[in-house]
Formats: sequence, C-alpha cells, structure tokens
Amino acid sequence: MVFLDAMVFPIKRDRVENESIYVAIGITPEGRRKILGYYLPGGMESAYNWREILDIRERGVKQIHFIVSDGLSGMKNVITEIYPTQSISPV
Repeated sequence: MVFLDAMVFPIKRDRVENESIYVAIGITPEGRRKILGYYLPGGMESAYNWREILDIRERGVKQIHFIVSDGLSGMKNVITEIYPTQSISPV
C-alpha cells in the first residue's frame, strides 16, 4: 500500500512563500512504514508534479497493491498512466 499526499508549508528563499512538499509513504506486507520519497518541486500541488514524483517505480518499487491519495484533479489519470492495474482510493 502506498499513501500519496502533499502538505503546504511556508518556505523562505528570497521571501516566504507557500509551497507543497510531496510525500510517498509505503506500507510493507509486514506492516512497516517506509518513506519512498519526498520532494519539493516548487509551487502548489498539481497532478503534473505527481507524475514526476511517481518515479518510485524506477527506484525499485515493483508492485503496489493499493494506492491512497486525496481527490486532486488529474491524480487518478497520472496514477493509472504509471501503474495501470492499481486500485486507487481517494480519501
């Protein structure tokens, strides 16, 4: 099982701006939680950025039985593009 979400934090660079930090957390068959990735692509959450972040397949995640995410517009399309046979549960 993989949980996908983005959290908004104020980030200070030249000035303080709200940006999304994307997180992918996996739960192993034994029930252990593992951070699969976290990313700071800049700006607010978007389905386009999730496409970049779902590179977890290229980094060794071969099979996902279930994906849980929020109802972000376009997210389901991105997930089915990369993992076409996965069950998706919006929270």
